[in-house]
Amino acid sequence: MAASGLSAPTQELPEENERMARTFERSCGPDGFVDATEGQRLLRRTGLQENQLSNIWDLSDLDRDRRLSLREFVCAMTLAEQVRRGQSLPVDVRPEQQEAISAGVERILQNARAKTREELSTVDTGFKLPGTSRCAEAMLKVGDVTI
Repeated sequence: MAASGLSAPTQELPEENERMARTFERSCGPDGFVDATEGQRLLRRTGLQENQLSNIWDLSDLDRDRRLSLREFVCAMTLAEQVRRGQSLPVDVRPEQQEAISAGVERILQNARAKTREELSTVDTGFKLPGTSRCAEAMLKVGDVTI
């Protein structure tokens, strides 16, 4: 079977974007990343062989930091789903491919962060609203720009 590209089924299925956003929110740590242990646990739930899972991790963790950013996470889950459907893994994955396939999930999380900000008081009391996710808090800052 020839190596296939990285396709983006999540762009076509809003419910899949929602599911990935929820899974990422539940799985990431206070730093806004899914650590290797949790990422590997989630990948193993797909029922794929260990060598396939290792290849998926290697293709997805572009910066080799042993944790998955949102884009890397969406990439890993998308690749796992493609393999489950009988497609081959691509030879490589580029950052712009990860950006393209994660756009819908990123939009959902940005909307959730915007809602969280609206719920927060304009006075900093140190109070944390119940239900404010640690990932949403960690991701309120993107790069050097607070959103």
